[in-house]
Amino acid sequence: MAAVLVSLDVPGPRAARDLISAIGAGQYKIGLELLHHPDGVRLAAEIAADWPLFLDAKLSDIPTTVARAVDQICRHIRPAMLSVRTAIPEAIEAAAGRTMIVHVPCLTSDHGAEAQRSTAPGYVCSPTLAASVRALNPRAVIVCPGVRLPGDSADDHVAPRGVPPDADYVVVGRPITRAPDPREALARYAAAAMAARITSKED
Repeated sequence: MAAVLVSLDVPGPRAARDLISAIGAGQYKIGLELLHHPDGVRLAAEIAADWPLFLDAKLSDIPTTVARAVDQICRHIRPAMLSVRTAIPEAIEAAAGRTMIVHVPCLTSDHGAEAQRSTAPGYVCSPTLAASVRALNPRAVIVCPGVRLPGDSADDHVAPRGVPPDADYVVVGRPITRAPDPREALARYAAAAMAARITSKED
């Protein structure tokens, strides 16, 4: 069953903490907006201390710099997963079992080719590419952002394709964080993720 990562794409730490209080037990994702807030690193470490955190930092630089950044993040934030664009082998070595390195390909690149070459244990791809990435790299942990369910609002221009059966994690933001009852919305996505995996096994 895919785990649901609640994307805390909100203006600041106070809004993030309010959402976590409303949702409670869960797995969370912080991206660049919150990470670059003056209190972002402290917030990330606070969340990671209580719940599994995907830190979507999208690190991209020369190998030495990426490796040193990974080491600092592992020391001071300790996320469960950390996204990296470049220097994947160096990032994995620097992580040394402290966090899972997740490869985020460049947006204009060939996802299939990168998935085949990638040595990272995790890989980020769109829901429409999850099955292809799984076929190329069966052992990869697949993270799919932009998942929407039928009935969700279309105001963010993301098509409601449902939970891809090959995903290990799905990242969901506004359908949960802007819902009248975020906890209920998360439960809806968790149920859809379980149903997708059961259907996949039956097929």
